[in-house]
Amino acid sequence: MVVLLLALVGMTAAPSGCMTPKLVTIVDPHQRASINDTRVTVVLNVDETVDIGSLRVTLNNEDITQMFTLNGTTATAVGVPVVPDLNVLRAEVVDDRGGIRSSDAVQFTAGPEPVDM
Repeated sequence: MVVLLLALVGMTAAPSGCMTPKLVTIVDPHQRASINDTRVTVVLNVDETVDIGSLRVTLNNEDITQMFTLNGTTATAVGVPVVPDLNVLRAEVVDDRGGIRSSDAVQFTAGPEPVDM
C-alpha cells in the first residue's frame, strides 16, 4: 500500500511555477571556452535516474551520443572532433516518447593553436 501511494505521489503534476530538477549539466567544455585543439573531452553530470538510453548529445547538430560512456553520475566522451571557430554542444534527457525532460547547451570556440611567425 505504501509503495502504491509513493508511486501515485510521484506521478502528480508539479504546481505551476515549480522548477523541475536539472537532469543533465555540461561540465566541460564550459560556456565560451576557447580550446586550442581539434578534439575535446566532453564531460556531463547526469542525475542518478538517467541511463545512457535516455541521453542525447549533439555537437553542431550532429548526434555524438554513441561516443559517451556513463559511470555513475558522469558521462564522458574523449576525442570528440570539433570544428574551427564556433561549436554548439547540446545535451538532453529524453522520455520514452522522445520528449525533452531536461537539457543544457554551451557554445565554445575551438581550433588549432595559432603558429607564431
